[in-house]
Amino acid sequence: MTRISKSKNLLVLVVAIIMVCVAVLYVSFSSSTSITAQAATTPRYTVSFSYKNTKRVTSMSSGNKDTVYKQGTNVSSASVMNNSGSSMTLKAYLYGDSYSGSGNLSNGGYVGSTTVNISFDSTYTENTITVTNSSGAQVNKVTSSKSIQLTGLVVGQTYNVSYSGFGMGTGSTVMTSYLLDAWFSFKLDLDAPTMTGGSTTATNAKKTREQVTLTVSDSTSGVKYIYRKGPNDSYYSVQPSYTKAYVSSGEDAGLYEFYAVDYAGQRSSTYYVYFDDTPPVLTSTVGNFNQTVSKAFTVTAADISGCKLYYMTPTMSSYSVASGNSYTVNITDPNGKYYFYSIDDLNNITETYWIELNIPGPVVTIVRSDSDNSAYATWTESGVTATLDGQPYTKNTWVRTEGEHTVVATNSYNRQTTVTFTIDHYYVVEAVIQPTCTENGYTIYRCVHCGDSYVGNVVDPNGHQYLSTIIPPTCTEEGYTTNLCKVCGYIYKSNQVASLGHDYGSLVTPPTCTEHGYTTNICSRCNHTYTSNIVAAKGHKYRLEIFAPTCELVGYTRYICTVCGFAYNGDYVDALGHDYYETTVAPKCGEEGYILHKCTRCDYEYKTDFVPANGHKYIEESVTPTCTETGGLNHTCVVCGYTYQTEVIPALGHSYKSSVTLLATCGTNGERTHVCSKCGDNYMTTIEAKGHDYKLVQETNNNGKSLRTYSCSYCGHTYTEEIGEEYEQVSNFVIYLFEQYSPYMVWVFLATAGVWSIAMGIAMIIAKKNEDKEKAKKMLTNYLIGLVAIFCILVAAPYLVNGIAVLVT
Repeated sequence: MTRISKSKNLLVLVVAIIMVCVAVLYVSFSSSTSITAQAATTPRYTVSFSYKNTKRVTSMSSGNKDTVYKQGTNVSSASVMNNSGSSMTLKAYLYGDSYSGSGNLSNGGYVGSTTVNISFDSTYTENTITVTNSSGAQVNKVTSSKSIQLTGLVVGQTYNVSYSGFGMGTGSTVMTSYLLDAWFSFKLDLDAPTMTGGSTTATNAKKTREQVTLTVSDSTSGVKYIYRKGPNDSYYSVQPSYTKAYVSSGEDAGLYEFYAVDYAGQRSSTYYVYFDDTPPVLTSTVGNFNQTVSKAFTVTAADISGCKLYYMTPTMSSYSVASGNSYTVNITDPNGKYYFYSIDDLNNITETYWIELNIPGPVVTIVRSDSDNSAYATWTESGVTATLDGQPYTKNTWVRTEGEHTVVATNSYNRQTTVTFTIDHYYVVEAVIQPTCTENGYTIYRCVHCGDSYVGNVVDPNGHQYLSTIIPPTCTEEGYTTNLCKVCGYIYKSNQVASLGHDYGSLVTPPTCTEHGYTTNICSRCNHTYTSNIVAAKGHKYRLEIFAPTCELVGYTRYICTVCGFAYNGDYVDALGHDYYETTVAPKCGEEGYILHKCTRCDYEYKTDFVPANGHKYIEESVTPTCTETGGLNHTCVVCGYTYQTEVIPALGHSYKSSVTLLATCGTNGERTHVCSKCGDNYMTTIEAKGHDYKLVQETNNNGKSLRTYSCSYCGHTYTEEIGEEYEQVSNFVIYLFEQYSPYMVWVFLATAGVWSIAMGIAMIIAKKNEDKEKAKKMLTNYLIGLVAIFCILVAAPYLVNGIAVLVT
C-alpha cells in the first residue's frame, strides 16, 4: 500500500510539474501589455486534500466494527471504496466566480476571488459539504450535494472545507456502511504584487546605461513568478529570483518589460526599463572610414535610444551638430578630410572617424588632325565647361588659327584643368590639274588654316590619242569610220560608204471568219515590215442549239460557228414559271403537319400552313425483368406505337442447372443438358467418349508362342494378341517403352543440351577471363562433341534399340 501511494504521489508530482510548465509557457507567450487582474476569474484548480475512508460493519452481537480502508494527506487524487464496495476515484475542485484554464492548488493555498465554487468527484449517495472560517464559525453548508458556492469571503480569514460521504452496503446478517471524510483549507489574496525600479508606461520608461535592479514584493500569498521580456525576445521568460529582476551591462539595448504573479494568480502591472550601454553606430555610403574617396558620401549615426552626429569639414576649426542623424558631403564641397563622431542620449560616445574627399579636375586631351596640324580639345567627363583663349569653347571643335592657344576646362565640381598648344601653316595639295591633249597640267597647294596658296609641278600637253571604230552601212543609212580621242573625247568621221537599200521577203496570212487575209513583207537585213495583198474575211458559218425554257430559266438559241467555234445566244423565250399542285400532310405525334406545294414540271417544292405535332399519348405498363430483357416502366404511345422505358431494372441473367441426358461410352460421345431454372432456356454440351482402357487379363504359352488377352476396364471388350516365342516378349516390351518415350525425346534433348550449354559456357567464360585461350578452344570442341553424344544417347539410341527389337521379332 505504501509503495502504491508513493508511486501515485510521484505521478501527481510529475503531472503538477508539467502543468506548471504549460502555465509558464502560456503566460510567456501572452501579450506584453499590462493586464488588470480579475479577482472573480481563476483557473479550475485541482485541490490537494486529506482524507479517511472507513468501512463500518454493524451486527446485533458485536455492535459496530470500523475498518480504515484508505487514508492520505495532501493528495490531489485518492482511490476510495464507495457504498457498493467497489473502488472509485475521489477528487476536489475549486474555482472563483468563473474559471479559465486549469491548475493545481495546495492544501492551505491562496485563491484570488471573494466568490468560490467547490465540488467533489465521488459516487456516494449521501453527501455533505461544510465550510468554516478561522474562528470556527460556519460559513456555508450543503447536504445531498457534491458542490457548494461561497460568496462574500474576507481577506485574512482561513476557510476550512470538509466533505462527508455515506453509503450503505448489502448483507444478509449484518449492515455494512461506508464513510468518506475529506478536508482542506484555503485563503484569499486579492492584491497583486508590486514592483519598484521601473516605469509603468512604455513611453516614460526609465532610461539607463547602468545595471538596473527591480524589486518585487507581495504581502499576502507571496511572489510566485517574475517574468521578463527583452527587446529582441518574442515572449516572456521566468526569472530565477522570486524577489528581484535585472538588466545587466552588455545586454541588448532597448525596451525591457517586467511583471510578477503571486500564488493566488494575481498579476502586477507591467514595468518598463529602457537600457542602452553601447555607443551609436556610424555608417557611410562609401563603406569603411579612414579612407580617401572621389565621390559624394553620407555618414549616418544610429542608436536605439536616440543620438546626435558631430562633424567637422576641412574649412572648419571645431565640430558642429548635424541636422538629423546624417551628414552628406557633396562632390562640389572642398577637398580634404571630414571628421565625425556621435553621442547618444545616455552619453555613450563613439570613436572619431574621417573620410578624405579628393575630386580631380577634368582630363583634357588635345587631338591633332591626321591631314593637317589643326587640333581640338576633348574630355569624357560630363558637365564640363571650357574657354579657348578666354572665349567659350565646345569640346571637339577644330582650332585652325595659327599661333599659341590655351584651353581652361572646369567640371561640375569646380575643379579646373589648363592645357596649351600651338598651330602653324599647313599646306596641303588642294588640286592636281592633269595635262590634257591641248593644255598644260599643274598642282595647287593651299594652307588649310589661312587659305594662302601657290602653283607648282607644271606638265606639258599630252596630244590626242585616237581610237577608230568602223560603222557599216545599213539599208537606209551610210557607213563610215569614227575617230575618237580616248583622252579628251574629241571625235571626227572619215571613209563614208553609201546605204545598201532593203531586201524584202514575203509571209502570207490567209483570211478567217472575222479577219482579212494579207501578205507581210519583211526586210532580211533590218526587219522593216509593210503589208500588201489584203483579202476580205470569209464570215461565220453557224449551227444552232435550241434550249427550251424551264420553270425558272428562260429559253434561248445557241449559235455556234462550225469554222472557228465562235458562239453567242439569241432568240430568248421567257421562263414558264412553276405550276404547283397542293398536298395536305396531317400532323403526327412527333412531326408537324403542313401543306406541300410541288411543281408539276420540275419537282421544286415548299411547305406552308404548318400545324404543330399532336404529341405522344402514352399508356404506362410495368414490365418485370426476365433473364435476357430489362424490366421497368414502359411508356407506349397509343397513336404511333413509340415506346421508351424508365425506372429500368437490369435483366436477371440465366441461372443454368445441368444434368447428364446421355452417358458417354468408350466409343461414343455423351450429352449434358443445361436448363435455366428461371425461364427454361436450354442448350446441350458434348461429353467426350472415354476411349478403351485395355488391361492384360490373361496370358498363355503354346509351343514357345505367347497369347495375351486384353479387356477394357470400362465396357468389357476383349481382344487376343499372339506375341510369338519367349524372346518376343522382351522385344515387345522394348517397343512399348519406345512408344511411351518417343513423344518426349525432343524436349528431353533440348533440356539436356541447355544444361550442358550453361555449364560449358560458364567454364569458357572463366577460361577467357584467365586468358587461357587454348583451354577455351578445347572446351568449345568438347562442347560440340558433348551435344553430338547427347543427341545419340537421347534420340538415336532409342531408335537403335527399337530396330534391334524389330529385327529380333
